[in-house]
Amino acid sequence: MRHTLTDQDLRAEVQRALALEPSVPQIHIGVNVQDGHVTFTGSVPSYAAALEARRVALQVRGVRSLHEDLTVALPLAHRRDDLALTHEIALTLRGHVFLQGQAVHVSSARGCVTLSGDVEWHYQRLMAEHSLWHVIGVRRLSNMIYLTRRVPVAAEALQSELQQALRRHGSLRKVHVSIAKREVVLTGEVETWSDHQITEQLTWAHAGVQTVRNQVEVTWTRSRLSH
Repeated sequence: MRHTLTDQDLRAEVQRALALEPSVPQIHIGVNVQDGHVTFTGSVPSYAAALEARRVALQVRGVRSLHEDLTVALPLAHRRDDLALTHEIALTLRGHVFLQGQAVHVSSARGCVTLSGDVEWHYQRLMAEHSLWHVIGVRRLSNMIYLTRRVPVAAEALQSELQQALRRHGSLRKVHVSIAKREVVLTGEVETWSDHQITEQLTWAHAGVQTVRNQVEVTWTRSRLSH
């Protein structure tokens, strides 16, 4: 027998998933759901906790997107001077094996950190960001790093390569690729948020990609088997 999965059901599933994750202090997180789109409100004690809450929610079957409106209220012991914070972050980036020889810079205003500079590949841009997720004192993180790698690839050839790469993954066969003014545009649909992320990762891995606009929708059947 099938049971309709309502927004109230999904809200309960997300709350249950948060409650089972020890790294997320869910007592201060409000969860709202509308047509499968989840919104977080409230506060968390660290930037890392906000990211963990996001990760947990997006793993819940039925979540189509997540808007996170959480305030990072750092405990007094975790509040740091911006100069000390940027110094520690600079050392962290300098010692990162994937960022050697890359020009990455950091600034901070009351714990709101901005990364800037240039790297060759998108994965390096992500590595720089990910390395700061658990640094004490970070309240927010903006990644303004640009890509310097310029590989001349004809739009038609790039589109064909990307489409073939996506088709090799059975769950991504409904994703379509187009090129508009050197920007890769992804459309279509996938069943899970994990597939949505894989779609973008596969796209960024190709030489010649400079900008990606991911318009792929996460679709799901609002029904589930009940016992």
